[in-house]
Amino acid sequence: GAFSWNVIEPEEGDFDWELSDATMKMAGEANVEVSAVIYPYSSWASDETTSRSSCTGIDFVFFDSYAGLPTDMDAYSNFVEKTVERYDGDGEDDMPGLTMPVTAWEVANEVEGPCSGSLNDAETYLELLKVSYEAIKNTDSDALVLNAGALEIADMNGNEISDTVEFWETFFESGGAEYLDLFNFHYNRERTEDHEDLSIWMAHLEFFRDLLDENGFEDTKMWATEYGAYGGTITVNAKSGSTSTLTRTDEEQASWFFRTAITGMAYGVERFFVDLKGQDGSGIGSSSLYDQMGETRDFVDTLK
Repeated sequence: GAFSWNVIEPEEGDFDWELSDATMKMAGEANVEVSAVIYPYSSWASDETTSRSSCTGIDFVFFDSYAGLPTDMDAYSNFVEKTVERYDGDGEDDMPGLTMPVTAWEVANEVEGPCSGSLNDAETYLELLKVSYEAIKNTDSDALVLNAGALEIADMNGNEISDTVEFWETFFESGGAEYLDLFNFHYNRERTEDHEDLSIWMAHLEFFRDLLDENGFEDTKMWATEYGAYGGTITVNAKSGSTSTLTRTDEEQASWFFRTAITGMAYGVERFFVDLKGQDGSGIGSSSLYDQMGETRDFVDTLK
């Protein structure tokens, strides 16, 4: 949420860099690269209102949860250009003290889902991506442009999620890959389930790889920007109100990561962003920061 339009530019021409600067300062101190997600929502530049009352992701704490697609694309493009310029590290109009430039920009997040308003139409999203791509490249030609992280194409039972499949088929058929340097997708099924069968993971790899290859982008790499499997013991809260307890040993967790990473790389996945589930089942957690069973688990230590 640090790169949300309404947070950075709450009123037209009035820029507030406090949150994004703080994020980049911490990233620099930790020597961590950031793939920044641009949230294109700002009510002052949109005629559309969208209800997201059922959307509970942490992102919605930050961005204008009722703004729809930008209707003032010039204003949106100006916001993107100024944001990229501030964090590109070229020495011109940079954030004071910037030590870790942003080299990758994702345009929105999980747009095919119900919380993205009118952007869940592939051709509508493509129009936004075109404007974003041009604004980013005009400011920093070396920057990488990524799509909004794609949702899963199948549930844990292997049933196709048709909205996601149809969205990305339409996106690629409409020439969407022309405005991407990398394709990124999410795979969070194993954060809360006890499946060791990799068939669903493989189905995701094959689906997105085939779409790229069939549309002439055989050399385009992929990133898995939300990906992971829980370790230790977690309590899963079902929608029905019931709970269940699942346990995965360090060895089982390491095996899952190893097998999915190796097969992912074979299909052109270049980077994996590890995103684990916290012990309370809240969905907030990371490989090195959350606490389970009184022990901080680190992804690297688990693999070792």
